[in-house]
Amino acid sequence: MTESVLEYHETTLAEEPNDFLKALPAEEYARLRPALEVVSLEVKTTIYVPNQVIRHIYFPRTAILSILALDNENAVEVATVGKEGMVGLPVFHGIGVTPHQCLVQVAGESYYMPVESFRAELPGLPYLRALLHRYSVSTFNEAGQSILCNRLHEIEARCARWLLATHDRVNGSEFSLAQEFLAYMLATRRPAVSEACSHLQRAGLIAYTRTKIRVLDRAGLEAAACTCYQITRRSHAMVLDPLGSSGV
Repeated sequence: MTESVLEYHETTLAEEPNDFLKALPAEEYARLRPALEVVSLEVKTTIYVPNQVIRHIYFPRTAILSILALDNENAVEVATVGKEGMVGLPVFHGIGVTPHQCLVQVAGESYYMPVESFRAELPGLPYLRALLHRYSVSTFNEAGQSILCNRLHEIEARCARWLLATHDRVNGSEFSLAQEFLAYMLATRRPAVSEACSHLQRAGLIAYTRTKIRVLDRAGLEAAACTCYQITRRSHAMVLDPLGSSGV
C-alpha cells in the first residue's frame, strides 16, 4: 500500500466511532488524537505483508480488514477486524513484523497512525493497554475457534457464522463481500462458497450475488450458524466488558 492512493479528511468520533477509541478516557484519547487521521480504504488494499516491518496502526471505523495466513498461493483467514478492534497487535507486543498478510475485506474508513507515534504514547495509555491485552486474548480465541470450526462443522453453518460476524461490523443489512474473502474465511474453494450461499438464499436467509450479501432473516441466520458464532461474539464482548455484565 502506498500513501499516494490514500484519501485523508477530518472527522470526529461522533461519526461511526471505533469501539476502542470511543471507550478511551478523554485524557487518553486526547493524547492519541493528534497522530490519528482517517483513511479511505478500497477492497483488497494491502495493509501489511508478511515479514516486512509494520509501519502503521489501524482502528477501523467502517472498513473491515482480514488477516490471512499464507501458504504459496493459498490463504486462510486468521482473524477479521472491524470497528471493534485494532490492526497492529504484533507492534503492541513488541514485534515489528508478522508472517501474516492484512488486506481490506470490506471497503470503508479507518483511523490510522504511525507506529512510532503509537509506541511513543503507549506508556501513558494504561486503559488502552488493558483493552489491547484483552483484545489479544479475544483474537487468539477467535483464531482457535476458527480452526475447530473449519475442521468440524458443515460449510453452510460456517458460512452463516462468518456472514453474521461481518454483518455485526457493518451498518445496514447489505454489504459487499467477494467470494474470494468468503473462501479465505471458510478455508475452502469458491465453488463450495457459492453452493453454501445459494443454500442459505434458498432458505430465505440472505439475498446473494457474487459481490453483495443482504441479510433477510437475521434470526434464521443465527439459527443456521454453528455455536462458534456465539462463542466468538461473547469473547469479543468481554474486551470492553470484562466482567460479562452485558449479557451478550
